Amino acid sequence: MRVARGKIVLVVAKTMKNPRSALCKTSVMVASDIFNAFGDKLLDLSTSEEAFDGLLFQLLLKASQDKKFVGEEADRALGIMVGSMTPLPFIQKLRAYVSHKNLRVGAKAVVSLTNCVSKMMVSGA
Repeated sequence: MRVARGKIVLVVAKTMKNPRSALCKTSVMVASDIFNAFGDKLLDLSTSEEAFDGLLFQLLLKASQDKKFVGEEADRALGIMVGSMTPLPFIQKLRAYVSHKNLRVGAKAVVSLTNCVSKMMVSGA
């Protein structure tokens, strides 16, 4: 199952690059389900770091685009991602995108980072 998890994450990230909005939105919804099902297990060594980083980047990119249809779903998926993972390791992943050359991606990374910090403060972590 560990090897399959990494492959699934890669396929979902690749599908998010598809220009068809309906397919892209569906892949974002699948990503939400993956976060709910696996949570922190996505950050372990069995899921390749490259696969997870690619998925995170695609979500940030889709959340920052003008297509409201896809963007709102990507925002929801980022919220689910924040809620389903331990904040500290996830914050380390998000930090790389805060200063991204695409300012919208950086802004979405900052929003997700803020949500992680808020989660830490509420839970007392």
